[in-house]
Amino acid sequence: MLENIENIASAASDAQSVERISDLELEFIGECIDPPRPEELAIRIDDITGGMPPKAIDSNPQIAEMLEPIRDQIPPKYLEAPNDMEQVSQISDMMADTIELRPENWKQLSQEERLAVLNDLEIKIAEIEHRPPCPIYTKDMGPIQQMGDKLYGSMGVHQSSIFGESITINSRLLMGDSQVCFKETLNTLVHEGRHSYQTYNMTERATHTSQGDLTNWHKNMEEFGYQSVQKCGFKAYWLQPIEADARKFAEDVLIAYEKKI
Repeated sequence: MLENIENIASAASDAQSVERISDLELEFIGECIDPPRPEELAIRIDDITGGMPPKAIDSNPQIAEMLEPIRDQIPPKYLEAPNDMEQVSQISDMMADTIELRPENWKQLSQEERLAVLNDLEIKIAEIEHRPPCPIYTKDMGPIQQMGDKLYGSMGVHQSSIFGESITINSRLLMGDSQVCFKETLNTLVHEGRHSYQTYNMTERATHTSQGDLTNWHKNMEEFGYQSVQKCGFKAYWLQPIEADARKFAEDVLIAYEKKI
């Protein structure tokens, strides 16, 4: 679930062409490379390439080639993110290597310990997704009902406002010891983190590799607005691009993770 997105910038045209950077502009950028000054480098590249929000600073091939020697010294949030398939692979690998996420170990953890594990996971997921991490909180968000292998109720929420972003997970889900609750806790973390990724790409920097996805997210939020269950009903909520994308991404991560443990 996504809440309180404000000041979404207009989507760039799908037909945008890659403009050639002049030698003078490349020299201007190069002044921040040796020694590396990533923040100033990003400002200079944004001034040259334009865009609102700006693109990943390595989205232009000429600039990407220039940045290659210092790429590992540039914060990932400035750089083009891996494609979705690669993100799924990296996140599921990281989760499979996390000892606390073995079901038998997870059951032994207290609420505070589980929350600490999720915060650590979110930091690592955010780095893979080339976005800032969100603090993870927990609170009672109402009852959760289980029918077969499905859970129903409010699992969690990603919130974004002028005060920052956060992810809150229902404490009833977090402390559930069943395999269904364990899996849904991880699914909720990845799903809500994907909303943070969408928000970052729409409002801060377009690091996502698919312009089609970006266009759909912008249209969802700008033209139609977020379709909440309370205002628009479950079907509209379920089918909107923002939610369909987050749902599919989290499902792919969980499927890949389960194959690796």
